[in-house]
Amino acid sequence: YTLSLHDALPIYPTSDPRQNYMPVAPDLVMAWLLGGARSGFRPAALAQCYGGALLMLSTYGIARRTCVSPLGSLGAVALLFGMANVVPQFSSVHTDLFTAGELAAAFCLWSYAAHRGEGSVLAGLAAGLALGSKGTLFYLLPGAAIWLAWTVYLYRPPLRACAATLLAAAFSVAVFCLPVFARNARAYGNILGPADSVRLVLGEGGSD
Repeated sequence: YTLSLHDALPIYPTSDPRQNYMPVAPDLVMAWLLGGARSGFRPAALAQCYGGALLMLSTYGIARRTCVSPLGSLGAVALLFGMANVVPQFSSVHTDLFTAGELAAAFCLWSYAAHRGEGSVLAGLAAGLALGSKGTLFYLLPGAAIWLAWTVYLYRPPLRACAATLLAAAFSVAVFCLPVFARNARAYGNILGPADSVRLVLGEGGSD
């Protein structure tokens, strides 16, 4: 927060401008992993392995929560694991699996907690961490809100349970997202990044 408020987070010249405006939570995890390595970058892939494992476990849990049989739930995991854009990322230093794993875990934890009539602080923290891991997740928020509204309608958790989960999510967003959003707002006039990049993600194409 201090760095972003004093414009001390610089914008670096790079061939991939996303390095300047995307959230940095998984990059920090990779940096910590590399800090304990003597040489090379292989330990950084452990962050993706963690996210991938979390994604697989959460997929199984969500499938079971929706009354899919154990064998069918394993089939869902196998289908996900076999996707061409999933397997290679287990050994990469990208952030997609890390983000997807946190988001899936948030859905899974909230679903089970709501079914019991409880809240889930961990689900709220995971949701904020997912948003703080990849900026494009912002565009999934409307769909996520619909799914959350459906689970609230279906399971009718008490208001206190919903409030605890939302407060945890708000805290997580404040920690993992607000510094980057503040820097982007100052540097680009948009919390999500440069206007060209935002238009490109929205499908309108970049400017000339």
